[in-house]
Amino acid sequence: MEKLDKGEKQMKKEIVIAIILTLIAVMAAYFIGTKEEPEYTGGYKIHTVLPGETLWSIAGRIESEKDIREIIYIIRKDNGMTESVIYAWQQLQLREEY
Repeated sequence: MEKLDKGEKQMKKEIVIAIILTLIAVMAAYFIGTKEEPEYTGGYKIHTVLPGETLWSIAGRIESEKDIREIIYIIRKDNGMTESVIYAWQQLQLREEY
């Protein structure tokens, strides 16, 4: 009987630890995901996509301290894009500053 009690105690400890770790993970994801970016109030310029260009190549030419992936995210957001696919002669709004 004693071994069963120890096993039950161990199982309860593991469950409590799992619950605590899950709560920590959920809270961390919430705070990371809710990082609010200040609203951009600067100007935009129109860029016409040339054959062979990608969002990565366009973002790579933009001078900024930001990570290129963040710039791509901003371009997609500013242009209402749900995917990263762009087409030749498509017009994109690009911020004057990133």
